[in-house]
Amino acid sequence: MKYIADRIENGFAVLVNMDDDSVVNVPADVLDGVKEGDVFLYDTGKYICIENETELREKSLAERFNRLKSK
Repeated sequence: MKYIADRIENGFAVLVNMDDDSVVNVPADVLDGVKEGDVFLYDTGKYICIENETELREKSLAERFNRLKSK
């Protein structure tokens, strides 16, 4: 399953499931430098950051914002 880091609060990363929008709270120190918008894959009991998907998502969001801003 894939998750997006929605926010960090009280030492926990709030991760949103990309398939069904369910939410899990994971201790932020377990995710090693987690930041909002990071994409994670949950596999064999671990959350693994997928850096290339995080970058693609950030680029896509920036492009959308720029299109909206130029209207």
